[in-house]
Amino acid sequence: MKKALGYARVSGRTQAMDGTGLQEQRAQCEVWAAHNGYEIVQWFEDSITGETPWDKRPAMTALVERVAVNGIDAVIVHQLDRIARGKSAIFEDFFEIVNASGVQVISVVDGLLTDDPQGDEFKSADAEMIRSIKQAIIRQEKRKLVARMTLGKLRAKAAGKKVDGKFAYGDDPNKPEEQAVIARMRQLRDSGMTSYRICKVLLGEGLKPRTAARWAPNTIDQILSRKEKP
Repeated sequence: MKKALGYARVSGRTQAMDGTGLQEQRAQCEVWAAHNGYEIVQWFEDSITGETPWDKRPAMTALVERVAVNGIDAVIVHQLDRIARGKSAIFEDFFEIVNASGVQVISVVDGLLTDDPQGDEFKSADAEMIRSIKQAIIRQEKRKLVARMTLGKLRAKAAGKKVDGKFAYGDDPNKPEEQAVIARMRQLRDSGMTSYRICKVLLGEGLKPRTAARWAPNTIDQILSRKEKP
């Protein structure tokens, strides 16, 4: 049985926007490998945008280093766009360095991605042309995705929705408990307490900030000042 390395990638944004998840990619590659005489002996997985060159991805860099060691026949991926979604040079650089080690790159969806050592010159030319077309399609789909995301943000912003960055403390609709903390801050402030004293009371009651270990007086002042604005 031939030995192969598996590579899977998801973008660093949301998996729903980027395609098949890591587990599903692995599962489909394993099934394909078993039916085609390959054993995937090691997996490499990146959570990074497909526009990043291979030598800037931790897992793909490790994969290339592993390919240099004898005993590997192929690199198996789920689909061509798992290798890249950016400039054609990203695809070609990766294919070239892997192919130079005598290792093929195979996609479960797209088939053989590197030159077939048993194919003739005409078949290799046809395969290269088809691969170039698919790469162009992937880049076009990426541009359309970016355009849709940009349009979606503009529409959300026009509707008064949060589109960039984190919610300010007390504004996140998924964290209603923060509103209760702010109400407690107001109550303590109305009783005449200083911001320093409010920090102590909140911590004593088990009410902690979102990320920090303890409250700071200037944080209390900023939250209450923001909430008091019309």
